[in-house]
Formats: sequence, C-alpha cells, structure tokens
Amino acid sequence: MNGEKISYFSILYLIGWFISPPLASGMVYRAIAIVAVLCVVFFSLVNNRRQLVHRFYGCAVLCLYIILLCFVTGESVIWKINTLIILLASVSFALWNNKYGYNTKQLKTLVYFAICLYCIWNTTTLIAVAKEPNIMRLLAKNSGETSGYGGSGVGGYGYLYSVIIMLPIGIYLLKEEQKIWLRAVIAYFVISTAILAYQSQYFIALILAFLAVPMMVIANRNRGGLNVIFYIILAVVLLVIFANLESILDFCINIVDIPSIQKKLTLMKATLMEGSVDEEGTFGERYERYTRDLNLILQNPVLGVFRFTMVGKHSTILDFFAQYGIPLGIVFVYLLFSPCRDWIKQRIPAASVVFWITLILAIMNPLTLQVAAPLCVVLPAFCKQQWLKSRSSITRE
Repeated sequence: MNGEKISYFSILYLIGWFISPPLASGMVYRAIAIVAVLCVVFFSLVNNRRQLVHRFYGCAVLCLYIILLCFVTGESVIWKINTLIILLASVSFALWNNKYGYNTKQLKTLVYFAICLYCIWNTTTLIAVAKEPNIMRLLAKNSGETSGYGGSGVGGYGYLYSVIIMLPIGIYLLKEEQKIWLRAVIAYFVISTAILAYQSQYFIALILAFLAVPMMVIANRNRGGLNVIFYIILAVVLLVIFANLESILDFCINIVDIPSIQKKLTLMKATLMEGSVDEEGTFGERYERYTRDLNLILQNPVLGVFRFTMVGKHSTILDFFAQYGIPLGIVFVYLLFSPCRDWIKQRIPAASVVFWITLILAIMNPLTLQVAAPLCVVLPAFCKQQWLKSRSSITRE
C-alpha cells in the first residue's frame, strides 16, 4: 500500500474519530488518531515542494511554543490538546489535498462518509433527547450519570456545533446532488440537524442553524461571496437579537399556542438568563468572561499572560489572544481559518458561510475537537471536488 492510500485511509479514520461520540473517549482511539495525523503529515510532506509546506512549519513552531509554555508555567498540556490537534488536522489535510486531492471520487467519498456518520449519530442523539430533553447539556458536564451516553452514540456540545458547521455543505448539496437516493440522505441530514439544533436547548446553535439558510442563498447569488452589505446586516441583526433577547423570548412564548414549544422557549429563557442546567452560561457570566479576556489583551498585547487559568475560558479566539498575545493570536486565526480562506478565493459558496458560522462560534464559545471534521477536512474536500468539477466543465466546453 503506497503513501497516498495510507494517508487517505488515515483521513477516513480521522473523520470517524472526530464525528463519532463512541470514539470520543478512550486512549486507544486517541492514539490511533495521533498516528493517523502523523501519517497524513509524513506522506504529504515527502517530495512536496508546493507552497503550502510553509504553513506546516508555521503550525509546528506554534504548537511547539504552546507545549513549551505549558512546561514553563506548569500547566497541563491536556488543556491545549484540542487546539493542537485542530491546528495539525487543518494543516495536514491542506497538504494532502494539495498533493493528492485530484481524484473527485475520493473527495466525494470523504464528504458523503461524513454526512452518513452525521445521519447515524443525529438519529441516536434525537432518540436520546426524546427520552431525556436535557441530555445534550448534561453531557457537556461529563458527569457520572451521563458517562454511558457517549458510548451509545449520543452527541453532546461538541457534536452539536460540529454538525451545525457541516450544515451549509448539506444545504448546498441538497440543491446540487443529482442522484435521488443521495439527495434523500442529504435531506435527512439537513432536517435532522435542524431538529437537533432546536431540541438541544443551545441558543447559539439554534441561531447559527437559522442563519445558515439565508447565508447560503446570498452566497450563491453573489457567486460564492458574502458582500459588505450582508456583513453589516448580520452584525446589526445579531446585536439587536442579543440586546433584546429576553423581550424576544417573552414575545415568542406569549404568541405560541403549542405547549411543547412554549415549554422549550421558557426553558431556553431560564437557561440563558438564570444559568439553569447550563454549559453556555448566563449573559452576565458571558459578559464578565469576555471582558476579562479583553482587559488581559489590552494589558499584555504582545506576549499575553501565558497562563490558561487567568483567561475567561468562554471564547477560543479571545482566550488565545489573551494567553499568547496579539501576534500569535493572528497566526492562530490564520491557521485555523486557512481551509476557508483557500476556497473563499475560488468563490465556493459554502466556504464563506462555514467561515462566518465558525468565526461567530469561536468568538462566543470554546471550540472542541469535533469541529475539525467539517472545518479542516470535509470543507476542503468538498470545495476541491467542486473546483475540479467546474474546471472539468470548462475544459469540456
């Protein structure tokens, strides 16, 4: 078996590991994932003189600095393992895609493998939510009473936001896919994801799922981009929603006649305003954590505060800037969103939408390992496939 095949099957395993709740725990699965990442990196770097190699070296230096700083400060590397794996996954798959990613069937297989996995785990999670409505929030706390749910295929906080980031790709494929049975699979994925976002009781997930559809429509009409007017409208809408959220929820509760939806909205309001059964935190707590990060960034703009224990721990991007300073923060954001940036330039609609959804999420919440699947692997594979398809059409014409 040659290097291309070994790295390809390694990527398939990584997609399964990132997405599947039963594989989320267990050192054996994690060890195999680390070996898989190293295989992808090694075979993609061998005889690869393309321009993306410099991105790997930049990522390697940043990861080594983070690990070294953990040893210097005495903090556990475990706290940063998710960040390190996401960065390595992003860069390693970019290298693979650049060197080997010219087989449209292989790329399509990666995309639909992920969609099929999401369909399976969406189903098992929805069944569990029907029995225990708070299960996705309880899973975020890693308590003893929920320890068996992940092994039975029930997704929690990380899984939910992973599937939300994948949603724009599903929406695009729902329109473009020609085979009826594949379109049926995609339709189930999109519908089950929308239901999961609603049932999860995570407000930000619901908002992002709601925004995915109009964002994809606008991106399609603008040939893959989201214009400045859209950015302004999006910012204004989000500010208005968050500034008047309590009033909006009260209004919705009063006008809705369906008891189950009223109960869901009431629980959502209690969770967000009072902090009950909550992983996302009250608005007051969010504000305090974000403000803490911003103050630390202003006080230590170049080197950061070094210690993870000092930051707010409620925003991946703000936490990184506060801990490591603005220069390394910029490098981190560059590497994190490099899969989106590469394909936004090629006017691929889903790339713009995935970028904005992930950016909003990374500013407002911590990112987990699961987001690496749609952001770092599936999106680049999907975009490369679309690009090759368009090139092939132009050549035939």
